[in-house]
Amino acid sequence: MLSALFVFYCTTLEQRAFGATPENAPRAFTTAITGANAQVNGARLVPGATLFRGDVLTLGPDSSAAVQISGKNDLLIATPGTELVIEPEGIKLRAGRVRVRLAGADTFPVTGPFFHVNVAASVGNSGSAEILVSGKSAQVATVTGVSDILMDGSDALHRVDAGKMAMLNDAEDGEFSNGRDTSLSATGESTGSSSAPPKPGKPAPSGASRKTIYIVSAAVGAAAIGVGLWLSSREMVSRYGP
Repeated sequence: MLSALFVFYCTTLEQRAFGATPENAPRAFTTAITGANAQVNGARLVPGATLFRGDVLTLGPDSSAAVQISGKNDLLIATPGTELVIEPEGIKLRAGRVRVRLAGADTFPVTGPFFHVNVAASVGNSGSAEILVSGKSAQVATVTGVSDILMDGSDALHRVDAGKMAMLNDAEDGEFSNGRDTSLSATGESTGSSSAPPKPGKPAPSGASRKTIYIVSAAVGAAAIGVGLWLSSREMVSRYGP
């Protein structure tokens, strides 16, 4: 019996030392809640709540939440109308708007309905970005650092530097003609895999991707970014952030 216990004890230590993070380990916790329409898995979300993999956060009208990633100082701010899922690394954004603020040289992945974003530090600046999902459209605005975007079904990586915004679309009605991702700067110069911008009204070839991405300067997309979110984010960070 003693021998069996000893083997079990050694095996447990080995699993703790070399095993992956347990599936039921806490992934994040809420640091602030505004409004009364914030929920996790259908129940009311309260400040200090521990969040696990697979938890679904839903923010109704006039509600927002600040979430800190466990073991890090990375902060996530979700605004009214947002629905997201806590993942082993990062989040899955189903709808709404979030702002990601990294504490240092970390990276933070966000999975959208038809794309993937990795917010990262760059040139000594920590990463910070705002990501919006609305139906088949999305926006990624980089505040500091960089945001690397990969559209589903494509191997072309698009980098959005600080001060720029990417506008994404997953068309289903054939309104775009090109079959590959498109990436345009504010001047209209092509920086992606397509040589010309899509032409409205012309269906895409059968089997071709209708996903598109445009990268513009912050000055061009400032109205779409939403200055109010930046101000409210700074307020929440200063009051409740680490």
